[in-house]
Amino acid sequence: NAVVVGLLAGRFEITDHLVGGKLVSIDQPAWNHHLEDEMNQVVGVLSAGGAKVVLFTMPYIDPPQEAPDGSVYPENRNSRVDEYNRILERVAARHPGEVTVVGPGAGRAQTGFAMLADLLTIVRRRS
Repeated sequence: NAVVVGLLAGRFEITDHLVGGKLVSIDQPAWNHHLEDEMNQVVGVLSAGGAKVVLFTMPYIDPPQEAPDGSVYPENRNSRVDEYNRILERVAARHPGEVTVVGPGAGRAQTGFAMLADLLTIVRRRS
């Protein structure tokens, strides 16, 4: 069985979606609730065998690609990335001791070495 399972997602989750003929996005509370519910289900599946789950935050898209009119595409807005990362934090809070959030946006800027140190700490706690 896996000791630690990592999930890196976000790009699809912060884009606009057509649901039931309506355009929805992470800027809307109903869509955020839907995403949070889905992430909680994913955590349940990934941890079913006893593995700890690491949710990797989404970094900012830098530089954001610009639309033909010079504006930033909605899915490249930092506010959407921030909201997605807040959803991950809420999911982790619902699963204490089981889920850890790692990466830039997880409360502190991280280098690759700091992220590796966090992962090793999770593995050592599990062993």
